[in-house]
Amino acid sequence: MEKNTRRDGKPLKATEIGDGKRAYSLKPQQEEFIQYYLESFSERKAAKLAGYKDYHGHELMKNPLVRDKINMCITALFQKYGVDKDSILTELQTIAFEKDPMTKGIKYSDKIMALKLLGTQLGLFKEKEESKSIQPPAVTIIVDKEVKIPEVIIDDDKPNQYIGNLIQ
Repeated sequence: MEKNTRRDGKPLKATEIGDGKRAYSLKPQQEEFIQYYLESFSERKAAKLAGYKDYHGHELMKNPLVRDKINMCITALFQKYGVDKDSILTELQTIAFEKDPMTKGIKYSDKIMALKLLGTQLGLFKEKEESKSIQPPAVTIIVDKEVKIPEVIIDDDKPNQYIGNLIQ
């Protein structure tokens, strides 16, 4: 079976996308995967329900056509229900700054999560700096062509450079 044909031997419909490249339409099984993914948001479960091995879900998500279709569907759902960035942030703000959350049925863990999400969105939390480890000094090996004895020179001025290839 050729790469650009369906299982029944018919050619796949291609769309020119520029630079001599072609994009092929999704296969019916990929469409099924997308529908199941939108129901469960689980790559493995969607792959299994669509007839793939469950571990193929990750590979399907790497396919740009599959990813784009999923993103378009999610965006359409957000638009259908009037969900946008501002409404999400407003809701998070309501939960995060509720004075007496227990009376409104809000758990303290939900309040903390809302604060964390807002803080992350606003850039208040910086990732922890990686612990500064001591870098070994750069080492240069010089081989005397006559004697073939290596000489090691330690250069303390360049501690972050490493030896790429040794001189042969």
